[in-house]
Amino acid sequence: MPEIEIVHDQNGERVVRVFRNFSDGIVSEINLVCDESSAEIVRMTSVGSPESIAVAASVMDRIAESWQRYRADEEKRKADEEAQMEADATQAIAEAYEIARECPAIKIKEHPGPQWEVSVPKMGYRFERVVQWPSDLLWQARTARTAYDNWIEDQKEYARREASGSF
Repeated sequence: MPEIEIVHDQNGERVVRVFRNFSDGIVSEINLVCDESSAEIVRMTSVGSPESIAVAASVMDRIAESWQRYRADEEKRKADEEAQMEADATQAIAEAYEIARECPAIKIKEHPGPQWEVSVPKMGYRFERVVQWPSDLLWQARTARTAYDNWIEDQKEYARREASGSF
């Protein structure tokens, strides 16, 4: 966006071009006309009549303050979200490796990127894709744990049946 341009500044009145655009042969501008007691936002185009909103200086102060507060709140919200996502990612990675530690049959292979591959070599089980999101790593580790637990139960059931001769 181009710099703000002061178009007129005399006798206590200032006109500031806040926005200017040229598209499809149409010129559009938004100007702020202000003096000590009021402000007027004027939108003009080369094809229509100007539209304006006039407000008292105190209202313009509140608009500016509200906008600045909104921007600060949004920056804080985004920073908090990023921090939470990073904490969640760290927690997911730690939890996935804890699952692998608790169940040594589960292997997590780290690839550059970072990326991970989860497998259970003992039962010939491997996920089709390498994951790059910690939440996917955790899901694969949990799924591998469930698959391994079910496989062990199946092996035990098979051994019981074989021992009892019920095949």
